[in-house]
Amino acid sequence: SRAPLILIAVLIQSYPRSVEKSTNTGKLPIHLACEKRADHKVVSLLLHSCPESCTAKDERGNTPVQVALLSAASPERTKIVEALMAFEAKSEKETLIVTDPMFDVKMQAKELVLSSQLKKAEFVSAEEPKSTKKGRKSRRNNRRVKEPKVTDILWGPDSDMFACH
Repeated sequence: SRAPLILIAVLIQSYPRSVEKSTNTGKLPIHLACEKRADHKVVSLLLHSCPESCTAKDERGNTPVQVALLSAASPERTKIVEALMAFEAKSEKETLIVTDPMFDVKMQAKELVLSSQLKKAEFVSAEEPKSTKKGRKSRRNNRRVKEPKVTDILWGPDSDMFACH
């Protein structure tokens, strides 16, 4: 049987460095999770607990993605590979943002805010109420859309950032 996600989370919370410990064959917990086709949520948890493990190589020179691809085909393996690839893509994008001198943080933040506002405006206009008998709109749906904070868009709310996962 497989260990439940909550158990893995409690173990990592109790001993955070455990995700950095390797076996005698150089495999990190993420390599083992990929090899044994653990729940893809466990793989995501391991990735977020130790982001550098995404590119770590075992004794044979395999990264977690390669270990997953070498394991037997299954629907869970597909989800694991997708999680690993999405994490790699996100990491590469964040690295580009930090290291690319041509990247304009203020401009990107403005674009994110504008696109978020446009999406919300489209959503609100799609739910515009029809006129009532007196020709007025319902008060409930006539509220102003609260503008999101730039920091919430880029990093998420503070409550998420400091929550124990």
